[in-house]
Amino acid sequence: MQAVLWLQQFINPALDVIFIGVSKLGEEMLVILLAAFFLWGYEKRTGYKLVFTLLVSAGLNTAVKNIFRVPRPIGAPGVRSIYTESAGGYSFPSGHTQSAAVAYTFLAGRIAKRWAWIVAAGLIVLVAISRMYLGLHTLQDVLCGAALGILCALICPWLFDKAKLDRGWRGLWLMLPGGALALFGGGHTAIQLGGLLFALAFCMPIEMKWIDYNCQGAGLRRLVAVACGLAAAFVIKAGLKAVLPDAPLSAFIQYVAMGTGVFLGIPYLIHRMTSGSKRMSLELTQQQGEYAVARFAPGTALEGLQALPGFVSVTHTEAETSVVCRQDFLRQLTSASQAVEHDFTLFKIDGVLDFGLVGILSKLTGILARQHIPVFALSTYDTDYLLVPEKWAELAVEAWIVEGIAVKKDEQA
Repeated sequence: MQAVLWLQQFINPALDVIFIGVSKLGEEMLVILLAAFFLWGYEKRTGYKLVFTLLVSAGLNTAVKNIFRVPRPIGAPGVRSIYTESAGGYSFPSGHTQSAAVAYTFLAGRIAKRWAWIVAAGLIVLVAISRMYLGLHTLQDVLCGAALGILCALICPWLFDKAKLDRGWRGLWLMLPGGALALFGGGHTAIQLGGLLFALAFCMPIEMKWIDYNCQGAGLRRLVAVACGLAAAFVIKAGLKAVLPDAPLSAFIQYVAMGTGVFLGIPYLIHRMTSGSKRMSLELTQQQGEYAVARFAPGTALEGLQALPGFVSVTHTEAETSVVCRQDFLRQLTSASQAVEHDFTLFKIDGVLDFGLVGILSKLTGILARQHIPVFALSTYDTDYLLVPEKWAELAVEAWIVEGIAVKKDEQA
């Protein structure tokens, strides 16, 4: 309580307005907007990962609150409390601070820049201070909330990737924590969160397999997708609340149904609304062997390359002659080369690509860029090839498969 009393030495109307505004940075609506942007307007796999992280964090916060049942400092001697409409339920741990911590830590992790981590830390500290200044939480509340939020933001995305929850039907395992939260979390909020987690469990694999919507595109398209998704979500919530009775089982059914609309119905509508053409179907073949890229002086005579098996590319410019081929065949030429990069895996886009097609390489390389995987592209008359560093090849295959792109291995010698 001492930290609250110390902060409230500086009470004045201007700080009241400022800290109420800062406190809103940890409120539910801002977190919902962030999740909606990732899920419907940026990259759905990241969106699924964020939703999973937010639901686990919120469920953990609710469970801890109901275990410890710590009263808020509202009404404590010497404590002035304002903006009390944002303070529902128990005090420990701080929900606003935890929401800010999980959201901004997750976002900083996606940006992966030093400045992003600094900004995230600053926002978390400001939200924590605001909750104490407003007389709604103690120092212990905000410290625990920040710690839980940061831990969830670091562990949950790793767990999502490690368990490959967006692959096949593995997401169904989330029904277990969803049901457990609804049954044993305690309170209406736990039932709501359990229903949403339950819905995510069965909607995610269905969407990935049979809808597989693409939220990429121009800024206006993304804005329309997010706006329509949010509007539909609130309509679903209001409609179900008006129809279903006020009871625990009804609340669970309501949020499972709302989650189904959010994770399945809205993606289907976005897919139908924003798909201007038939979905691009791509398949890749991973070529045998390891490849290398070599640089030679301009005009270097290279004999016998035409007879080499597998993929061979020779490019002449005024500044260099570059060769891409199997690295075991390139060794005989390395004495004449100026530089060589080894250990690449080569992927071929299957079929013959029409010259009028657009977005082939941007789709494939964009998926890898979001996973920070380097890639080198080459084009021939019939198709395109992608070189990925061998150490990243397995992760690249997983990333493509998650986005619905089939990858097979070349069985020919």
